Amino acid sequence: APTPAPTPAPTPAPTPAPTPAPTPAPTPCKPPCDHCKDLCSAIHCGPKQALCKLHCSSHFHRVMCVMDDYCKDCSGSGLRCKDATEYCKKTCWAIEGAKWWAIPSCTFNCARHFDRVSSVFDDYCNGGVC
Repeated sequence: APTPAPTPAPTPAPTPAPTPAPTPAPTPCKPPCDHCKDLCSAIHCGPKQALCKLHCSSHFHRVMCVMDDYCKDCSGSGLRCKDATEYCKKTCWAIEGAKWWAIPSCTFNCARHFDRVSSVFDDYCNGGVC
């Protein structure tokens, strides 16, 4: 009697490759007008916001210097981070410039909402300007 051919062993299904953990997307860079929009909406409300955005955009090089200081002081460990009022005073001087009478209320509002202001600064530190 003929010998039956051996039955081939079933091929095991391939094991799916492990799904890699998602890499967090880098913070995108923002143009100066977007940083100013975010910053001014954190500091002011109403008609002052539009004027703030205009001044911030036209003096962005000065605002950027303040944000660079914040990044240098507060990114990473945050051990050299200064008081919120210090960054607010510098930010308001940078935005308002010669309008010295607007600086105290700007500084007060900025310090009161520094959680939102520092979030704008953090976006700048992580994504930069483009």
